[in-house]
Amino acid sequence: ANNTAVEFLHVVNEPIGVLLLEGKPYWDSKFLMRTLAADPVITLDSLVRMTESRYLRRTLRVGRGIAASAPEASAPAADDGRQERWKVVGGAGDLLADAAALKPYQIVVLGRDTEVFLTDAAVNNLRQWMSRQGGSLVCYRGSPAGRPGEKLAQVLPVQWSEASESRFHVRLTEEGRSLRWLGDLDDRLSGDVLSQMPTLATVSRVERPRPLATVLATAGAAGGGGEWPVVTCQSYGTGRVVVIEGAGMWRWAFLPPQEHEYGEVYGALWQSLMRWLVSGTALRPGQSMDLRCEKVLFEASDPASATLLMSAEAVGGGPPPTVELRVAGEENAIGDYAATAAGSDPGVFRVVFGKLPPGQYEALVTGGGATAPSTRFDVRAPVREQLELAVRADLMAKIADDSGGAGLESGTGREVAGLYEAFARRAQPERVRRIPAWDRWYVLVGVLGIWAVCWGVRRAGGLI
Repeated sequence: ANNTAVEFLHVVNEPIGVLLLEGKPYWDSKFLMRTLAADPVITLDSLVRMTESRYLRRTLRVGRGIAASAPEASAPAADDGRQERWKVVGGAGDLLADAAALKPYQIVVLGRDTEVFLTDAAVNNLRQWMSRQGGSLVCYRGSPAGRPGEKLAQVLPVQWSEASESRFHVRLTEEGRSLRWLGDLDDRLSGDVLSQMPTLATVSRVERPRPLATVLATAGAAGGGGEWPVVTCQSYGTGRVVVIEGAGMWRWAFLPPQEHEYGEVYGALWQSLMRWLVSGTALRPGQSMDLRCEKVLFEASDPASATLLMSAEAVGGGPPPTVELRVAGEENAIGDYAATAAGSDPGVFRVVFGKLPPGQYEALVTGGGATAPSTRFDVRAPVREQLELAVRADLMAKIADDSGGAGLESGTGREVAGLYEAFARRAQPERVRRIPAWDRWYVLVGVLGIWAVCWGVRRAGGLI
């Protein structure tokens, strides 16, 4: 049958620890904290800079076991058993100075102007936390600092350059749509859902993503002018780094009544992002090696690949093992593929299988016996255009704008002829060639005739 697919179910058996650091409070941070706090599987700690010497720290946990080292104000417990506590602290530079402070968290979210939190020791701890513990770093308002330091810039998947303020709409790429962050909203709402949301604003522009980065969404200026990456992710060790460009996403959660059907987009996007970040990262306790695919469905036109994770003990001093690829359900192997280091962090290797014909495949580490790590994935022919027959007005308008064409309103012959004539006038303007009058034969004959008449008149009058 051709209607089967491989799906992996990752069960979150403990709350997702999220630490949010904000150096420049804005509506974006307020709505994001409210959305994360409403998620029952997330434990949220936030530290917001109010003034140079005052920081507000809030903690929202399930249950009542919240340890405090200083007197704190306590909010009433919510109906779901949550308890909120907050306190005002005088500094934040030493928050990430201790590597142990990051152990309770799986995700760290950075806002704007967070360099006060990102000391050299803090950045080193963040890098080790991502590479060894599988933590994920999210920059949800573009660059986390005015000028990121060298160590922090090496972690981020993009580079920025200054630009004038612009507004843009967000569009998911093919890689972004394959993650299904919006669930069934794509099916219930017509068209590209994110492109229907309010525009975001930015005063910087992403120059280019890193070579190993994946662009999940792009942005085009509201008045035209090309596209650039707006949601970019990159693996770092066993963790991930995600950068979201732009400000004003809070308006996605505060829509007017006539757009109430899009009210679930903001919450679904962030909840799916949090779950995606904690799925498939780091080695589980007792695991020395694991083989994973970033997605379980590849198109035949794209190269298939997998990631091999190894603990420090498993890496040792020798080369990593090879990976055997076979068709699912068959014993004969298609071939053995070498694992190459992915970046400078030890223990993370990339295996590229190349372009494969449609089918279901199984990859497993050689030499591991019956307990060898393995993974499965599907390769399918590109059938999106055959299944999605609806006209994408936004895409057609962009093609027409980029190619110098125009969209047809009625499609009548008169309209087509009129547009073609207008295009021909623009593309092939009428050329005027000036020819001297002396180059015309009749002008020369006329001049000679006038001379002859004048000579005859003067001759008859006796003047000659």
